[in-house]
Order: sequence, then structure tokens, then C-alpha cells
Amino acid sequence: MFLQQALHALGYTSEKQQSALLMLYHLSGALTEGIPPETVWDETEAQQWLHQNTQRINQNSHAIPKQSFLNPKQSSENNPNDTFSSASAALDWLNEIGQKQRDHLRPAHTERQQMRTTRQFEQKRHFILEKIQALGFIDEVLPENRNADAILILGASQNNVSKRLHTCATMLKESKLSTKKIILISGARDLWPSSSHSETQGETLTLPLVVERIQNAGTYKNQEALLETVLQETWNQLLADTEGNASAINKAREKIVETTCATYQIKWPTETGMMRALANELLSGYTIEIVDAPKIEITKDGQTFYSRPTTKSTLESFKEQYSTTLTHKNLVVFSSQPYCKYQQGIVNDLIGHEYTVDMVASEVNISELSPASAMETLFASVYANLPSAKAQLEASQHSTLQLDRP
Repeated sequence: MFLQQALHALGYTSEKQQSALLMLYHLSGALTEGIPPETVWDETEAQQWLHQNTQRINQNSHAIPKQSFLNPKQSSENNPNDTFSSASAALDWLNEIGQKQRDHLRPAHTERQQMRTTRQFEQKRHFILEKIQALGFIDEVLPENRNADAILILGASQNNVSKRLHTCATMLKESKLSTKKIILISGARDLWPSSSHSETQGETLTLPLVVERIQNAGTYKNQEALLETVLQETWNQLLADTEGNASAINKAREKIVETTCATYQIKWPTETGMMRALANELLSGYTIEIVDAPKIEITKDGQTFYSRPTTKSTLESFKEQYSTTLTHKNLVVFSSQPYCKYQQGIVNDLIGHEYTVDMVASEVNISELSPASAMETLFASVYANLPSAKAQLEASQHSTLQLDRP
């Protein structure tokens, strides 16, 4: 009962969706203490497991012992000291075991493009992506409200920003959406320098934006060699042999930024500049405004360092910037699959109380989506939607109490 209520609060209301989520959790090892199972569940096995636990609650008037979830084949007596006391507690458990798997899939300081699919996930590629699609991470998402006071384009890598801007431009051109203004939700994330030998190792706009800044600064003195060629050769050398090694890629990127900025006396271009350049090309003729969120200051062990902005921090900057001009307005927020559910959770938590929000996301080509990225995004979405799911449960409980009053 409590686990079903938790899944329902996360938006997974059908038996098919609930089974799909449990099957993916099971496949990842989240239900077996991090150890991937030898065989995967089918839909019938997932439902049997879920209903058997629900039946135990109904028979014993007790919550499900958490340890019984870790191995569905192992019976466990109810233990009042180790139980789910509510659907909210079941949500916390789903998030806790999901985040352990997420940390394994995507260690700290690893960007999604740097993730690599394990052999286990690659062997189950069709199974994983079929379930991910059933959960709503693949297909396009369209808004119910077609008249927006403002459109928000959430920041991302160049590839995903381009997808979001293309989708927005197409919908505006075809009169499927109207708005008074477009706001780019961006921030001071340093763009990734690209290697001409690997499209997965950077953002292609980085090089022309760096060249533009150097030319404006007038600090390139060698007239015999093309600046773009000189830079690209240097970047290729530093990024060589780093494919598949997130730590090595990050160190090479840091070295490129440091040496280029010091040599040519420029500031490195950021996501904000990239989004502005793409929007000027794809959305010319529309009123475009920009949120430029700063890097996040972190102090640890007496030392201060800075981390790139996140979806959360850029939306917090949006709230601060537009607190008096856009409150209680209709917003249409552009994401892209498979990240829409994850970003929707953050949007709802941060601005869902002040604004009426509709999400939009272009579909993702399922053949281009890695199983590891799909699984990481699933666990991320559970984390991001936790606050709104708990609020929904609380509201439902309050409503039930009101109805029960004489």
C-alpha cells in the first residue's frame, strides 16, 4: 500500500508504469544491496512482488519491513522497529537506494556525456529503453497552455540547448505557442573545449567564441598562422587519449582554459554566451532576455572553490531576477528528453507555487540514448520529484482528514 502510494505520487499511476520502475530498480541492483541480479523481472513478477508486500500490510496492519525489499525471494517477518510508517517513508527509501545507484553510474564531477555504459546495461539495452519509454522519458512532451506570458529555455550542453531552441522556434512559427518574451535560463558554466577527433569531448561553439574574444582583445600577434588552427591543434594535443576517462578529460579541459586565458588575456566563454549566440540565430525577431547565474561557491575544510551552476541554481537566479515582474504568470518551460521529468521536478519545487508551469520537451532518438544515461536520469528524476511528491501526499492526507471529520 505505502509503496504503491509512493509510486503514484511520483506520477506512475498505472500498473505497467509501476512495474517498469520496479523492474529497472531491480535490474540496477538497487533492490539487492547493489548487486545486479542474474535474471531480470518480467511485469508479472514485479506486480506479484508488489502485491505480496501490499497483502502483508493488509493482513498484519503493519508497514513493509525495509529489509524484505532487498531480496524479494527472502521472506521477512514484520519488524515494527524497521518499517515504512508511511508513503512518505517509502518515497525516502526509493530515493535513498536510487541515489546509491546514481552515484555509482555518475561519480562526482562527471558530466553526463562522460558516462560509459556497463556491459550489463548494454546487454539489456532494449529492455532498459523499453521500460524508460513506458515511464515517459523518451517521447515528446507538449504544453496544455499555448499562450505563455514567458517562455523559459533551460540551460544545458550545446547539443541539448540547440534542440530546445529548435523546438521552440518551430512551435512559434507554426502558431502552436505564443509568448510575450523568451528567457534563457543560463549560467557561468565554462564551455567545454572541443577536440576535432571526438565529437563527444566538447561543444563546437567553444572554439569560435574563444577566437572572437581573442580577436576583440587584440592579443594574437602571429599573423602567419590561423588562430583557429593554432588553438585547435593545442586542444587536440591536450585532449588526446582522454576518451572514456572523466578525470583526465576534466584535467585537460582545466589546462586548456587556464593556458588559453593566460596566453591571450581573455575570459573563457560560458553557457550564457553559447545560448545567446544560438538564440540570436534561431529566434531572431523575438524579445530575448537572459538569466546569467553565477558559479556556486562552496567552502570545505576552510577552502573555497567554485562549481558550475545547476538547473536549481539557475532557476533560483530566475526567481530573484523576476520576483516582481512575472509572479503568478503562465510559463512554458523548455527541456528535452530524457531530462524533462528530472527538470520538471526542480521547476515544480522552486517556482511551481508562484507560477502556472507547463513543460515542453522534444523526443529523444532512442537509438542515441545510452542505457547508463537513461538509468541515471531515472534515479535523478526520483530525487528531483521527491518534494512535490511528498507535498501531494500531505495534501491528500489533509483532504482525507477533512472528509473524515463529523
